[in-house]
Amino acid sequence: MNNYRRASAYVLAYVLWAASLILGALAVYNIRETVLSILAIVTLNRTQGNVTEQFYAGLQTRAADVWSWVVVGFLMVILVVFLEFFYRTAIQTGKLWARFFLVTATACGFLFLTSMTNLLLRRMVGAFSWVGLLAPGLSLLGTAAFLGSWFFIRRQKSPVES
Repeated sequence: MNNYRRASAYVLAYVLWAASLILGALAVYNIRETVLSILAIVTLNRTQGNVTEQFYAGLQTRAADVWSWVVVGFLMVILVVFLEFFYRTAIQTGKLWARFFLVTATACGFLFLTSMTNLLLRRMVGAFSWVGLLAPGLSLLGTAAFLGSWFFIRRQKSPVES
């Protein structure tokens, strides 16, 4: 691999890394929102009628909300380091696109699960809207498309192997 081709492969790896980080951040944020929504619904059901429990449940929910940002930040640091290593090492093996499709399909899968869970939670509390099916539908399509691309790319021989 000549220097120009190697440099362009690393630039592509970092562009794909940035795209994966954006999608990963969206997935982690949606996971956080889903967990907090579940916590809020469970708290409301648990504390009905008891003012003291409602007061402490409000403090607990607020603490979970604030500390969840620390967890999100920690997960994002792990994601940044892992994806940089995962994509950089894929250049030598010629499997950059396959790894990108796998990571993107995984992120879309998490987006599908969290958006579907949020949709079901909204239906439970009576705030269902048919427009809410758009996010799970698009993320399911993205998951299927990227998984299909990953399976297709995996079947092909990599340039390093040939």
